[in-house]
Amino acid sequence: MEQQILKVLKEIQTEQKQFRDEQKQFREELTGIRDEQKQFREELTGIRDEQKQFREELTGIRNEQKQFREELTELRTDQKQFREEVRSEFREVKHDIKRIDEKLDLLTKQTSNAIIEHHSNQITFLKDKVFELEEEMYKIKKR
Repeated sequence: MEQQILKVLKEIQTEQKQFRDEQKQFREELTGIRDEQKQFREELTGIRDEQKQFREELTGIRNEQKQFREELTELRTDQKQFREEVRSEFREVKHDIKRIDEKLDLLTKQTSNAIIEHHSNQITFLKDKVFELEEEMYKIKKR
């Protein structure tokens, strides 16, 4: 019986050693899992930080896009006003050119009439002289 007890004790010691080894292995695995969990949490924190940074950048881009659209709308409004101003100026210049053209036509006609009137006296004088010369030539021929 003593041998049986010794055998049982030995088996218990073996099982106890095996249990301790398994417990040690379990602790090592648990430590590994905890390390992996810690690493996972760190990576998750990093991803969350990157996601937060991405959201901030996205918000910045959206704000810049909104500002760009506002500036574009303002530029379009300015362009429309500029076109209207240019068209108005063009109409005014066209009207002024037409008025100047009419004045030039009138001045040309007045100048032409003045030249004709001024030379009319000379033409009449020359016509009379030519007539007198023709009369004299006629008289000379008759003689």
